[in-house]
This record gives sequence, C-alpha cells and structure tokens, in this order.
Amino acid sequence: MNNINDKIEVVIVGGGFGGIRTALELEKKQLPNVHITLISDKPHFEYNPALYRYVTGNSAIEVCIPLSEIFKNRNVTVVDDKITALNKDTQELTGVTGKTYHYDHLVLALGSETTYFGINGLKENSFGMKTVSEALQLKEQISKTLFACKENAANKADQTRDANFVIIGAGPTGVEMAGRLIEYARRVAREIDLDPSLVSVSVIEGAPKILPSMPAKFTDVIEQHLRMLGVNFFLNRVIESQEVEDVYLKDMQMKTRTLIWTAGARANALYEAWGFPVDKRGRVEVDPYLHTKNDIKIFV
Repeated sequence: MNNINDKIEVVIVGGGFGGIRTALELEKKQLPNVHITLISDKPHFEYNPALYRYVTGNSAIEVCIPLSEIFKNRNVTVVDDKITALNKDTQELTGVTGKTYHYDHLVLALGSETTYFGINGLKENSFGMKTVSEALQLKEQISKTLFACKENAANKADQTRDANFVIIGAGPTGVEMAGRLIEYARRVAREIDLDPSLVSVSVIEGAPKILPSMPAKFTDVIEQHLRMLGVNFFLNRVIESQEVEDVYLKDMQMKTRTLIWTAGARANALYEAWGFPVDKRGRVEVDPYLHTKNDIKIFV
C-alpha cells in the first residue's frame, strides 16, 4: 500500500485513441501525488481512419500528430518505447530498450492488429492499412505498378494485371479507399501518359452488401455512386487464397499485383500473451473500462 506522501504511478501503454484520452482525462483531474506516464512505440499519434488519404496523395501531416504536441504543458510523461513483457507480480513492464517501468495502476490500450483468418498467402502478398508505414508501402506500390503498366504497353494481359487494384473488405476503410483510389490512380495515370481507362478498382466483400452494419437505404446510394466512378463490387464472395499475382475466390480468379486487405482486425497479441482471454472474434473478454486483478485496466 502506498504511503500518503508516495507518488502513485499510473502507466498507460498505447498511444492511440484510448491511451491518449485516458491520459488527458486523468491529467485534467489533477489528482494529488499521481504521476502519469504514457508509453508508446511511436513518437506520434496515427489517425488510422484517414490513412487512405495519405495513400492517395495527401500529406502525412494529416494523419500524424506528435505526442509531444498533444501533451505540451500537461503533467504527462511520454516515453518512446515498445513494451515486450509484463510482470503482474512485481507490477513492472519491460521495454524493447531494456528499461523497466514500475506501476501502481496500469492501463493497457494496445489497440488492434491485422488478422488474416488463416487464409493462405494473404499476410505475405497483401498490403495493410493500419499504420503509416503500411500506407507508405501501398502508396509506393501504386506508383510502381502504374509505371510498370505503361512499360508493358505491348502486353495487354500484363497491363490489365498491373492496373488492377483489389480491395478485400467493404467496410468503412475499404469503401473510402475504393472511392479515393480510383480517382487518384487515374490522375497518376494521366500524369505519366498512361490511358486512365486501364485503371480498375475491385472490392471483394463476403457480405451481401457493402458497409454491412449500415441500413441499405444509405449503402445502396454509396454503392451506386462508386460504381459510377468505375469501382467494381463482388459481393457474397469469400477469398480462399492468394499467390503473388493471383487472388482466388470460390468461383473465380483475379489477377493483380496490388491486393489491399481491410477486412480483419483482432486484439493485439500481447493481451493473450499476458494472460487476458481473447474470444474467437479476436476480442479481449473483459468489460470495457473495468478493473481486472493486479490494478490493471483494459481499454478495448
């Protein structure tokens, strides 16, 4: 038990929405003898919902905000480190730097990571959309394949493959990406003197409609608009495997050099590694914001 004059160490792991909001709200309360530390493996906050804008030509400034700016003039210590181990008995965390961090109260706001549902070839051959680093790789891939398309003018089959961009998942990220990508890729094509009509964007979705959680009266209008832009939708289709240039569905095959995966996320693997149960859908099996044993709070 802490002495009344001892500092109470509150450590928050994760520099995403949950971690930042927790730190700001706690700091605002000005609790006596409480010291707040936020540990993040990045020196900036990444606004993931806007990553598609960065991929399609906008500045990285739109999706990255330095944590130092967010917590400027606030009583929060920001540490750039990646936590790799949790010892609940000693109430200590260990970072990849080798440093250890003692806590009296711990908030885990580790966020989610991409899951591929065990589909062969996806992890090795697809592009993700969860980090700025992944977005940069995808942005470079789009330019590279369009230049390759121009160079392959004598081979129509190669051109069709190079200029075909396939998005798996018609949730908000996939749909927003599709609309921006078709316009962006065609603009790049015109800039390099490539026929923009060669560019195609296809969206594959396992559900019978796009944006499955939204009412059809909204999604039908969105789908119609995107089809008018030139986006192709393949609904009620499940991807079975992917090789370097081939995407295999149950009843069709598609050639592409750019497969964008937006269809799956699960709780960070560290939750399970540290003994917190994760269900079949990849969610931590605790009630949001409720304390667990050892003064650890899970932010899901």
